[in-house]
Amino acid sequence: MEFPGRTFETGAICNALACRGVKAPHTRKPYSEALLLGVSGGIAFGYMVFQYKGWPAHVALLTRNTFSPYRTSIDRLGIVEDTKETVDPKRGLANLIEAIENGSPTIVWADVLSLPYTNVAANQNMWAVMPMVVHSCDGASFHLADRSKVSWKVSAEALTAARARVKKDRFRIATLSPPDANKLPAAVEAGIRQCIDLFDGVGAPRGHAENFGFAGLQKWAEMLVNNRNKQSWARVFPTGADIYQALAGRQAQPGIFIWIMTWGAGPDAERGVFADFLDEAALILNKPKLGSAAAQFRKSAQLWHSLAEAALPSSIPLLGETRDLLLRQRSLLIDKGPASTDERREIGARLAEIAKAAAEALDPASPAIHQILAGLRDRVLEIENAERTGINELKKIVCAG
Repeated sequence: MEFPGRTFETGAICNALACRGVKAPHTRKPYSEALLLGVSGGIAFGYMVFQYKGWPAHVALLTRNTFSPYRTSIDRLGIVEDTKETVDPKRGLANLIEAIENGSPTIVWADVLSLPYTNVAANQNMWAVMPMVVHSCDGASFHLADRSKVSWKVSAEALTAARARVKKDRFRIATLSPPDANKLPAAVEAGIRQCIDLFDGVGAPRGHAENFGFAGLQKWAEMLVNNRNKQSWARVFPTGADIYQALAGRQAQPGIFIWIMTWGAGPDAERGVFADFLDEAALILNKPKLGSAAAQFRKSAQLWHSLAEAALPSSIPLLGETRDLLLRQRSLLIDKGPASTDERREIGARLAEIAKAAAEALDPASPAIHQILAGLRDRVLEIENAERTGINELKKIVCAG
């Protein structure tokens, strides 16, 4: 089968339900990841810069609700989650095999950076434990649904090692029941309301409201060009290597292009995926005016696309090549899965070469980089205005009465 999930949390639920053949009541088709994105809290915006000793400073852009989207989706949809945990690797493997042999696609939590198909060099100081679906086993190997349309084959030894990366996850597995169709309308409305709150700054971590929602967009716009502020890009990303990391990033530490175009369930900061959710929500809630809000977020998606392209313009060949390679890498992962491993490895090697060259060639103080950052600032403010319009439409349709 072709797996529809593209992210780790909502994508894992999407794949698990698809493997079971579960159909949504309003479409008679498998539950879409767009619907699960919306139910989990929808799109959002967060802007942060992290500076850890021994690592380059890096920027984080949050394009969706990241506050427990897996648990939120499960609870809102009334999905019954049957879990097992153990600290014993052998028991953990046996539990997984038993669940698969009982015919249940099973969610496991594993360090994606440790899995061989991810093509990331091992690093004891870096891990990313994510949920993914094991849908079958074949002797000493397992077949995984993880972001790609195509299944991955992973040895029991490699999967066990990835599951053991963080002790607190205790070799956990989960099997999911179908959603409760009677809870779907309330789940959809709760997701839209949470999305609105996140843009308005409600629910942001204490002390960090300025980094989220409309305030976060405004802060990012200012930091791109306000060189006097100690958190400005001029001060946080002062070298060629730094500015390349901020604009492009790398697989385990995304820059803004990766966050916007290749990290989520879809490109363009997932705004198009959210618009698809709103089209489904219009049917589920019997609120056809949500279609106009969907159209507004499709306009926003176009603005995000333009911003991403402006971050890696063809006018600077190293940046333009990076853009093309990152998009190619993502499309190969999704469309070809295991068959693309060698080409994705080659792309990774070329991107590493470009990063080294960019460290020497890019000058953050140059007019060319100043022009890029000023253009990004203007686009961020344009996005903020467009998304205010979209959120205000949602308030009128969903929250007014």
